[in-house]
Amino acid sequence: MTGGTVPTTPAVQGSEIAVYGTGGGLTNPGGVDGTLNSGISLMPLNNWVPGSSVVTATIGGKPATVVFAGAAPTLVTGVWQINVLVPTGLTPGPQPLVFTIDGQQTQSNVTIAVQ
Repeated sequence: MTGGTVPTTPAVQGSEIAVYGTGGGLTNPGGVDGTLNSGISLMPLNNWVPGSSVVTATIGGKPATVVFAGAAPTLVTGVWQINVLVPTGLTPGPQPLVFTIDGQQTQSNVTIAVQ
């Protein structure tokens, strides 16, 4: 949805959320154009492992732990999913959500509602 707002329930601080997008890079194993991502085996982004700096996240300017970064299971090849833990100590309300993937920062106008 371009330029709009999607109604959601605010994320609870300390909870895990899943964020979806496109253009996150190659996965391991690689996806095949025109197919669905595996629903059995995870396909992480190339060189991503938990705790690595390949994919990082901030919510409200605070570091957020990336739990998974890769192909969104069972969705069309090219759609990625990043699972992230919402940090605690945030002010309730909309907070900026920023990912960095292989040194490239995602767009800066994305927010997440936090309780």
